Amino acid sequence: MSIVRKLFGRKSPTNPRLEKAMQELAKGEDSKRRREMYQALLNSTLILSTPQPPQGASQEGWTKARTSLNIQFHSIENNRKKPAMLAFTSVESLRRWKKEESFFLALEAKDILALALKAEMDSIIINPAGPIGGELTLPEIHILSEGAIPQAASQDGATDLEVKAGTQVAVTAPAKPPSEKLLEALRQSLSAHPEVQSAYFFDVAIGKGIPHWAVGLVVQGDQAKAQTIFQATGPVAGKHLAPNEFLDFARLEPGPMFAEVHKAVQPFYKK
Repeated sequence: MSIVRKLFGRKSPTNPRLEKAMQELAKGEDSKRRREMYQALLNSTLILSTPQPPQGASQEGWTKARTSLNIQFHSIENNRKKPAMLAFTSVESLRRWKKEESFFLALEAKDILALALKAEMDSIIINPAGPIGGELTLPEIHILSEGAIPQAASQDGATDLEVKAGTQVAVTAPAKPPSEKLLEALRQSLSAHPEVQSAYFFDVAIGKGIPHWAVGLVVQGDQAKAQTIFQATGPVAGKHLAPNEFLDFARLEPGPMFAEVHKAVQPFYKK
């Protein structure tokens, strides 16, 4: 009997949809495939390898016990020489990495993401020994933990995102103002795109997430054009972000969010 069943009285999780989505993405980078992978991930239950049984675990079930568990987990150093959480889609994937018997714990993906942020992990490596896996960067973890879907994530701290309709979004002036170097780098990058009419720098909190920096752009043209601008500007901004700083990009269109942004801050760039 597996330790998951011993601890929580339920069958060890499997994630065929997530594994299939990762396998499809491995065939070649594609926005639709990546989106499907993110969505499958948010609906998954993953496994953490732990050095000992979690304190507070009971037979009542992990869904009830998770908020009070004192969780320790195995981690490794990623290729950036920073700590990375290990997560597994199945017991079989865990056994490929750690063949000897060990303790492990099943948690919903949203709790895995929150735990990685709390533990200040630089990334989450899924199925490090295969057969199919991948790595979530810190910007991806940050956005996914809010229930949003990253649209173009990178390792430099800048990403653009999609927020589900009906999600509560709070906009305020930045609690920590950005540096003039960052703003000037953004202005220079945006000036190369005549479609950008104006740009705003603000704090945004998605759902129950923690407020963080965001840049809102008023862009002429379709979403594909806005996406191209995001992808060009993100790496530029990333060079001026500290390791634990994040910057989201969003397209601003007439509506409640634009009204809140306009009320909270003045544009730092205008055509």
